[in-house]
Amino acid sequence: MKIFKNIWSDPVWSKVIATGILALLAYYISPDKWTTYIISKVSSLVTWFFGLTETPNWLLTIMAICVFLVVIILVVRLLGDSKQRYTSDIFQGVEWHWTYDSLGRVSDLYPCCVKCQCQTIPNDVGAYRTQPKIVFICPSCDDVTSIFDKNTFDIEHEVKLFIQQKIRTKEY
Repeated sequence: MKIFKNIWSDPVWSKVIATGILALLAYYISPDKWTTYIISKVSSLVTWFFGLTETPNWLLTIMAICVFLVVIILVVRLLGDSKQRYTSDIFQGVEWHWTYDSLGRVSDLYPCCVKCQCQTIPNDVGAYRTQPKIVFICPSCDDVTSIFDKNTFDIEHEVKLFIQQKIRTKEY
């Protein structure tokens, strides 16, 4: 009896024993009802599947499965990844725009003028210094945005880090 108590108090074995007891009860209480019901449903499904109509039912079934899968894929894409809609933000006085590649990484990063939305041009105004001094100049309205003491590669890398931070913290 003590062995049975130990097994029954075990969280896994108690569930196994309870499932076995319920399965035996279900089998002995109404075996004919369940088997008859399942067999009738399966046979009616097979009869319908191979039945003759203007369009074969097996073809309708395959088409319905395909439509169902396409709808699921579309719903997942529309609702699943909201970060794909986050494609612009202002960092350090410059408005940045980007896309995502097939792996979900930020790509095609480019700066725009905050005033007129024209793509800006990075210029190194510290040409005679050892450290670059980059400003972004708008060719449309001649607006000069933030001054950076970094090269263009480092500025873009820093902006990508800011984007990834906002995605991680969901602040977009």
